[in-house]
Amino acid sequence: MNRAECLDFVYADLVRQQFIVRDVFDLLMHEWYVKPIVVDGQDVGVVCMRGTELHVTINKRDALLHARRIIRECIVNGILLHGHLTTRSQKTDVDVVRFLYRLGFIKTSEDADCFYYRIDTPKIH
Repeated sequence: MNRAECLDFVYADLVRQQFIVRDVFDLLMHEWYVKPIVVDGQDVGVVCMRGTELHVTINKRDALLHARRIIRECIVNGILLHGHLTTRSQKTDVDVVRFLYRLGFIKTSEDADCFYYRIDTPKIH
């Protein structure tokens, strides 16, 4: 997947969750690093990073476990570069909450809809 295809992938997932105009999305994503997640030759997700902020979009829940190596690699590189990373999850997405804890993220705060996390030391195993 090239950058444009990665952004198409992320946008398709994002519009299912909330309304955003494509032009606004493209403008906001201009400064983001994107990395495709490929499992068994199939594009299954994208890692997005900007500064200390990390987000992952996966189109197949079962691919999440197989994508861990790529996600951990991005986490390690982000921590080496910035000292820590942050992310968030919807409170209702129990699978993502569990997955973030397994990766080593610690919940730092919450609002009405989201939990917010930080990681300073990656779990490597």
